[in-house]
Amino acid sequence: MTDWDTIIASPHYAGKRLFPVSLDGARYWVKRSHGGRASALRDEVRAMEAVARRGALVPTVVHATNACIVMTDLGETLQRHLERVDAPERLRCTLLAADALRELHAHAGWHGNAALRNLMFSNGRIGMIDFESAAHRWLTLNGRQAFDAWQAIHSLAQFDERDALIREFLERYRPSPPVIRLLRLMAWALSPAYVLLVPFAGRLKRDFRQGVYGVRALLAL
Repeated sequence: MTDWDTIIASPHYAGKRLFPVSLDGARYWVKRSHGGRASALRDEVRAMEAVARRGALVPTVVHATNACIVMTDLGETLQRHLERVDAPERLRCTLLAADALRELHAHAGWHGNAALRNLMFSNGRIGMIDFESAAHRWLTLNGRQAFDAWQAIHSLAQFDERDALIREFLERYRPSPPVIRLLRLMAWALSPAYVLLVPFAGRLKRDFRQGVYGVRALLAL
């Protein structure tokens, strides 16, 4: 049996909250509790288990204590994969992400922060990681799913062919009527800022620039 507590206590990992560990030819990820809040780790494990029950690919937790969890590795993030491939491959993987999100939402599930950095590309499948965010928890189920869709759209807006990617994502994802209504409401609520910022979109910082382009896509729904 692997003595994970001894491995994690190594001075090599001192001060690190999230870090990889290679062991017997396999790679694992260790996440320590933030500020000693063990409840956050327990919530994340429960969230992963809930998503897994709905058929999504998530890491397997191989060790858990109040101080940390150890998870299997799912490969590279979809963010990194899309950054280094050509446009046709970006579109193909965007459609895979839309399929994965649609399937999860169809089974009354949600991710909580479905940005590309929290989706994984693993042997041709889309996996999901990092269920730590609590920003969505006051929302209804439809609100949580709309937040997932927005995070994906916001991430896709970084690429040059953003309009095509977002359009194809939405057509494949097929948001439910309540989710469409919430996305439209979000777009209209942000439209005053959009009108002010769109002339300067190319000079904005990345998050703001992606937000502007994302709102533009939602206004076309």
